[in-house]
Amino acid sequence: MELLNLIDIFKSQKIYSFEEDIERNFWKEALDEDVLDVVSHVKINIVPKGYMRYELSMRLDAKIKARCSVCLKEFEFDVAIDEVFELLDKSLETYAKSHMLTEEDFYTYYINQEEFDPSEIVLDSLIGSIPIKLLCHESCSLPSKVEQGSKSFAILKELLTKEEKNGGTKT
Repeated sequence: MELLNLIDIFKSQKIYSFEEDIERNFWKEALDEDVLDVVSHVKINIVPKGYMRYELSMRLDAKIKARCSVCLKEFEFDVAIDEVFELLDKSLETYAKSHMLTEEDFYTYYINQEEFDPSEIVLDSLIGSIPIKLLCHESCSLPSKVEQGSKSFAILKELLTKEEKNGGTKT
């Protein structure tokens, strides 16, 4: 995504809009290795809201191809994000006395008005909407531990039997 000069947008007092398909390699380094591919499109509107303040509305649609965290099957799912963020100049950044973040803190970005890169907001939004554990369907699960254990021991017994037949050491 291109760098924007928000001061120029402020001077115009008009809504600045752009939309684009996001290149697939944009997501590669930032997302979990179980996310195999992302095809996405973003639409952003930026509105001046006062001295060194802007409102950024974003619509992000993404089709995500991933590997299930449990069964390792590949599957796809869609993500649609429609959010509004407040952009404030870095000089307005203040630290609250409390160590607890409020909900509005999650929707506020302190930015450089002359070189604003909206890709950080796009990236944060998608990462925040992808589940930590990727499941191909809600009921996806591995066989129970008892089943796994008996299968594991059966495989081990088979390997030991083959080794003994081939002249290996006996235990």
